[in-house]
Amino acid sequence: MKGELRDRIFKGLGVFSIKYYWLILIAALIVTGVFGGLTEKLKLEMSWLSMAPRKSESVMEYNKIIREFGDANPIIVTIKGDDPEKLKKVANELADEYKLLKDDIKDVNLKMDRRFIKKYGLMLQKTKELRRFKDLLADFNLDGFYKNLNNDFEKEYIEESEESLAMQEKNAMQAFDALKDMLSSYRSFLKMEPAGSKNLTGSIDKFSLGDEYFISRDKSMILIFVQQYVSMTDMDKIIPVVRKSEKVLDRFRQKYKDMEFGQTGMAVISRDEMDTGTHDTVFNLITAAVAVLVLLWFSFRMLAAPFLAILTLLLGIIWDLGIIYIVYGRLNLMTAMVGVILIGLGIDYAIHLITAYTQNRYQGLPQKEAMIQTYQKTGPGLLTGALTTAVAFLVFMISEIEVMQELGFAMGIGIICTFLSALVILPALIIAKEKIQKLIKYKKLEKKISMEYNFLGELGTKIIKRPYLILGTALLLTVISVIAIPKLHFISDFRKLEAEGLLSLDLIDEINDKFDISPDPVHIITDDIKKPACLRKN
Repeated sequence: MKGELRDRIFKGLGVFSIKYYWLILIAALIVTGVFGGLTEKLKLEMSWLSMAPRKSESVMEYNKIIREFGDANPIIVTIKGDDPEKLKKVANELADEYKLLKDDIKDVNLKMDRRFIKKYGLMLQKTKELRRFKDLLADFNLDGFYKNLNNDFEKEYIEESEESLAMQEKNAMQAFDALKDMLSSYRSFLKMEPAGSKNLTGSIDKFSLGDEYFISRDKSMILIFVQQYVSMTDMDKIIPVVRKSEKVLDRFRQKYKDMEFGQTGMAVISRDEMDTGTHDTVFNLITAAVAVLVLLWFSFRMLAAPFLAILTLLLGIIWDLGIIYIVYGRLNLMTAMVGVILIGLGIDYAIHLITAYTQNRYQGLPQKEAMIQTYQKTGPGLLTGALTTAVAFLVFMISEIEVMQELGFAMGIGIICTFLSALVILPALIIAKEKIQKLIKYKKLEKKISMEYNFLGELGTKIIKRPYLILGTALLLTVISVIAIPKLHFISDFRKLEAEGLLSLDLIDEINDKFDISPDPVHIITDDIKKPACLRKN
């Protein structure tokens, strides 16, 4: 009974596709136009942040910081040059230029807040460092201070330290540089030079707090932190700000050709990721479509059929992207490739339909009967295959990770859309093609093409004659695979998922090397400035 009902349904679809093919094509054009308009509104969120689970405590705290403070990740501008004093001069000039962008830039910071450090700096130090400062400042006389300072340098190398030897050497060189300035200032002060007192105060601050500017230890790079109003999570607004910043840097590149200017930070990286992701998505989609088109052309030995197959497949992908916009409004780092994946998975439905219909026509069946048999023979199998594949992807939606939920939804709905497009639109296109060919008396209309592949039959015969060889080979490959499975590991570093050659990412590494710090800070929210002190590790 179920088989009879199934046959009647697919027979009805065959009759409907022949009788109302123009109506089907018009409806498909309208639906595709609507979903195509929605697809254009899709946002590409290529940052690793789009992959973070939004319900996790850390992500919610991060969003709270954005709501309270506007954004927690400024644009980091880098200037590289050989002259430290010129670096500071150009940094001040560049900072003044950024301050003119009042509608986009909230604050420009190129110097450390020494007042804050003097007031709260000791609260943020570890107990070990506080003991070190106590020993260093045990004697305020110059001879006693320098004696304690010398002892402190010796401890850095004699006693065990958490820092590497290279780091200790860098810290020592920085201290010696500041000490040299302080001794020079003492001399100027004792000579009662006009700026002696001011220089002495500045050199003491430099020795105890570090350089006022964010300048690297080797004096070759200086940083400027540009705080924008909008958050990096609002890509539509942050991208124009990043591009304005790039234009400012372009003007300075022309003015100071002996210096190098760059920018990084999460906002800049997100801009670069979006540009790269958009380019790659479009390029890969076109490349995949062309590759499949060429493969189908060689397989079918027909010109029109491959184009019709690709056309119906692209319609299904457009429908899927439109639905994704309605539900999520974005494509993330994983779902951005959904179109390319669907080209590989969704083309099967068109191949089976075209193959069955062409073979029926080759055997002499008329158009109507050939289409009905195509639906009845291939329809049930295609439906079962589409549903099982779609369900396999939709299962991802029970995951706690939102990016996996979005991937499961995008692929599951995409499989259904490409199946429906092939099942309904492709037969209508085939009928319309044949009607047009008949109308213009196309010469090759009567040419019949067999879809039989005799070499596959010969291959099957050879396999039957050597079952033990085939099973043995399969078993060997399975054993090798089982042995290799434990060596698989998860990539926990999102940087390895990024596109190669991004200047903004290279600058992150360079900043890390030159300043021995990561430009990605850990944020702590508190209603009491003294509260974080209890969180530090002793």
